[in-house]
Amino acid sequence: KDTERKRSHFFNSFFAQAMFDLKNDDDDLKGKYNYNNVRAWSKKVPGGNIFKLKYVFCPINIDNIHWVGVCMFMEQKIIEYFDSLSGSGSRYLKG
Repeated sequence: KDTERKRSHFFNSFFAQAMFDLKNDDDDLKGKYNYNNVRAWSKKVPGGNIFKLKYVFCPINIDNIHWVGVCMFMEQKIIEYFDSLSGSGSRYLKG
């Protein structure tokens, strides 16, 4: 077992829904990054600290008709959005 290797984690789609506050009734807050909503989740990753991971993956369901993927490169502090329909993902990347 390689103890030097950094771990990755795959969250389910509810992680993104909570992180971006997509269920918030306040339109000013809906779609905005809200770490408090996922703070407890971030401690349940391997090693107990999401910021010490190499990659974090998360699927996102768009309007219950299309799935996209997000990969967070934790060391580089980069988020990439993968969409087979070439969507920009701007509402998720701006947070």
